[in-house]
Amino acid sequence: MMKNIYVIIILSLVLFSCQREEMDENTQNEIEIIDSNINVEGSVIGLVTDEDGKPVVDALVRMENETLITDQFGNFIFIDKQLFADGTYISVEKNGYFHASRRFNAIANEQNNVKIQLIKKVETGSFPSDAGQDINVSTAKILFPGGDYKNLDGSSYLGEVHVFAKYLDPTNPATFEEMPGDLIGLDSEGSLNALATFGMLAVELENDNGEKIYLPEGKQATIKINVPEELRSVAPSVIPLWHFDEVNGIWLEEGEANLVNGVYEGEVSHFSFWNCDYPLPIVDINGTVSINGRLASGMLVKVTDQTTGFTGCATTSSGGQFGGGVPEGVELSIQVLDPCGGILYDETVGPFFEDATLSAINITTILNDVLISGIVTNCTGEAIVDAAVVIDYGVSKFTFLCEDDGSFELVSPSCLGGEVDIYGLDITNSLISPVAQVDITQTQNVGTLIACEDFVEEGWFIEYENMDWGMNEDSTLIGYSVNIDTFFNGAVTNIVLEYTIIDWLIFDPNLDNPQYEGVYTFTIGEDTANVIGQFKSQGFEISGVASYEEINQAGNKYVRLNFTATEVEILDPDIYPGDVGEVRIFLTIPII
Repeated sequence: MMKNIYVIIILSLVLFSCQREEMDENTQNEIEIIDSNINVEGSVIGLVTDEDGKPVVDALVRMENETLITDQFGNFIFIDKQLFADGTYISVEKNGYFHASRRFNAIANEQNNVKIQLIKKVETGSFPSDAGQDINVSTAKILFPGGDYKNLDGSSYLGEVHVFAKYLDPTNPATFEEMPGDLIGLDSEGSLNALATFGMLAVELENDNGEKIYLPEGKQATIKINVPEELRSVAPSVIPLWHFDEVNGIWLEEGEANLVNGVYEGEVSHFSFWNCDYPLPIVDINGTVSINGRLASGMLVKVTDQTTGFTGCATTSSGGQFGGGVPEGVELSIQVLDPCGGILYDETVGPFFEDATLSAINITTILNDVLISGIVTNCTGEAIVDAAVVIDYGVSKFTFLCEDDGSFELVSPSCLGGEVDIYGLDITNSLISPVAQVDITQTQNVGTLIACEDFVEEGWFIEYENMDWGMNEDSTLIGYSVNIDTFFNGAVTNIVLEYTIIDWLIFDPNLDNPQYEGVYTFTIGEDTANVIGQFKSQGFEISGVASYEEINQAGNKYVRLNFTATEVEILDPDIYPGDVGEVRIFLTIPII
């Protein structure tokens, strides 16, 4: 099939259908989930990041009955799959993070791009199960009852209840990247609505073993969500409560909350994501964007509800098209941005009371669309069937599938910034090409991108007598930290890198004895580094010179340090384990 370029709407105000599986077992409402049934074939390229925008590696991505693992750039790619034009649901799981997901309306025979942002699970408080307690979560609060909490198998749990929670501020644009699914909900009557949120809570409860637990049977918790000052004038006195159904990927109405002194208060019988939302009817809008008379692909279109400030985004297709669902009866602002964040167009439209096609957006600017072409091959110059090319604008990245012969030809919006980085990916074999720098102000054929390099990943291992372990060991047993200090001396950059590793099985914080504490001193551009490595819990030290290598890959810089020592200095004979033989230390560290 033709793998055209298309980036779909990724935030709120856009996706308005339901999934095909049975409802979550915790759902109180007897609502029939509406099936998505408009089958299309297409591909999906996704990016999974954390709250700081950094890629999340090794996250489990699920779409229907298929699963993938994100690569070192946080990417996942489904090629030529059955999708749903009226609601394709993708979920992401990663230990240490809340459940995350995105729902989108797939375009037939196109590349559909999604971005999913994970929220780190941070313990916000704990309490004895039999006592209950009030837990503050930013400007929100949860009042937990005391009682017989339940384990996953239904058995009783009497112990400390650990609360992991995050408040999502409706006035913060980041909320619409962190929230699951989209802002479409199924009300208690079985009707679909666009949701205007006044605040959300993500909540999970765990026992002392880190396993999920549930509220006591027949008891409820009270949630209190503070309404931001700028939204209080439009906040209704009573608002429906909605929880997110992680199986079906949709918000479901369950109960209500009352506005008391600027705070919504309501009772819930279980936890996932909870949302205070005012439901609104949905209408579809669509449009096209042209620059200097030419249909423009890859342009970011930002749609904002003028009443609430809630925002949705889309990126135009290869034909300059965008579209999706928005609340009925409100004025919308529409902005068109280039990939570097510059605003090219800003207009107010609506309100709309039925589906509408907007007037064509014709932008006259000194910035032209730029045609970029080339081919991605393997090490021997052969075509790669499942290849992709990535354009890194610095503030944003776009990934595009190549044709079946590895070739690509795409139209990219120009930026005033000049050069961008482009590299190719061999998806099947997890290989990457060197970065090519391209002048984005003019048409470019980048030639051949040879995807022949293994992905560089952060990692380390240490080997010596009776010790052989590394970064991929059980994370509950081993911790590590990195501290980097940079010093400039004219044109020379000197770096001191401190690397501390802790084995939790033998670590005693009162004795200040991490397993390994290494100090590496090196100069950027050279090929060696001075090393002092102390094994404090083992009572010995090594020192000498390590090989040092700089690696630049896909806009990221790494240093690789490899060191072998056959002589050690005994610091504490009482804990020294005896002849440790050859000691080898290997580190690959991302560095700025």
